[in-house]
Amino acid sequence: MNKIDAGKPHFISWHSTLGIIAAGWIVFQVCIGGASVWLNGKAFGGPNKAKSVWKWHRFSGYVLFPLLLITVNLGGALSNWARKMFGSLFD
Repeated sequence: MNKIDAGKPHFISWHSTLGIIAAGWIVFQVCIGGASVWLNGKAFGGPNKAKSVWKWHRFSGYVLFPLLLITVNLGGALSNWARKMFGSLFD
């Protein structure tokens, strides 16, 4: 809403681009994680296949976590709002 009220473009910074990627990835993680656990892994053809999917799901989470940290850091370090509010920290 802030961007709409100010009439500024959306998704032009690395923070916003990585944020959209990370948010989509989280939704995907939730769906895959839930499908591998619920109903004893029937979504993937049984518990053994679900366990192999869960291993990739877990690895994906290990990659996702640093992406989230980078996204948060970019939001604090590079955003115009942060520079306006905390400008003395960036000098």
